[in-house]
Amino acid sequence: MIELLIFMDEVTYKRNINEAILSITSKIYSIEHECRTNFPYYREENKLKWFYTESCNWSGGHWASMLLMTDSKHDDNKVHVTLDNIFHKIKLRMYDSDIFTGFIFYYSYARRFEIYGRYNDLEIALEVADNLVSMYNKNIGLIPLGNECKVLGTDIHGNNLAAVDGSIIANILLYWAYDKTKKKKYLDTALNNLNNTIRIFMREDYSVTHMIEFVPYSGTIIRKWNNLGYSSDSTWSRGQAWFLLALAYGYRHTHNPEYQRIYLQALNFYLKNNNNSSMVPFYDLDAPMATLPPLDTSALAILAESYIIMLFNQGTQDEELLREIFYSFTPYIDSSMQNYILNHGCFDKPRNVATNADLIYSDYYLLSFLLHLKNYLSKGK
Repeated sequence: MIELLIFMDEVTYKRNINEAILSITSKIYSIEHECRTNFPYYREENKLKWFYTESCNWSGGHWASMLLMTDSKHDDNKVHVTLDNIFHKIKLRMYDSDIFTGFIFYYSYARRFEIYGRYNDLEIALEVADNLVSMYNKNIGLIPLGNECKVLGTDIHGNNLAAVDGSIIANILLYWAYDKTKKKKYLDTALNNLNNTIRIFMREDYSVTHMIEFVPYSGTIIRKWNNLGYSSDSTWSRGQAWFLLALAYGYRHTHNPEYQRIYLQALNFYLKNNNNSSMVPFYDLDAPMATLPPLDTSALAILAESYIIMLFNQGTQDEELLREIFYSFTPYIDSSMQNYILNHGCFDKPRNVATNADLIYSDYYLLSFLLHLKNYLSKGK
């Protein structure tokens, strides 16, 4: 199917992208109507409703950003009200010792500042960035998860734990803070966090492990493991995608050729070890087929975001792969009237949580990728 689709003419290609964007944005309204001022998290395939949280979960910023995309284009008063309530709940987390505040406040307050120019939003986002700088542990050279880290369904938190995705979760806000202020503490912390993630989490074959436990006062590593992967030495697909996104943002802000080189090698590892017939991987690149591993469209959504960023910044030029990425999504973008957007996401296979579901953060990255792709193609590149 994919082999045929990638050779479609340019007009059809662009029309398919526009149709996907319209389908997703229309469903944002439906999800907002269902969840109101709560934070949608996931919707399992066999369930009629979204599972949501009343307080802001780690992907709450992604949901806020999706609403901002809709609100800035349509100026919908009902969405205004929802956003005001959601932003109030998000603000309650600004002083948490939680690495996920990087994601949460970049995709909410920082994004709203970029759209509407509210100075108060700038101040709040910068204060959270300062808190992330203060969390940096110079002994290990990483920003740890934090003692108040909250990931639904797990009890993983602490200043003695760090994750490969920390190099994008925290860094995305730190890069933005540097762009706004030119204060080196933000960029230095982000690049130290990324460079030490490469040193500690990346294996010789450019795959990555997920988690480490370390001694905060010395930086001594106690163990490495995959909290969401198949085994301690396997490659969790979404972890590899998060690593690619971290490298893409690092390259975007520095144009360091070493980040480009590692990105292309890590991407090549993903492509060579993906056992599925399309670019949507199984939840772990090393999961035995005999175990019937679930797919994870969220891994491809994150990878897609990384790839379009590299393309915009001349870090890669393979437009055929870009087209293949898009058409790999099409069987999983739900076209029914239900409040599904992207099927077959796998959040947490080891604990069997949302192993075949629509995940709100993957919806965000898919929409962001499509909007960037539309913009890229409209410039005649």
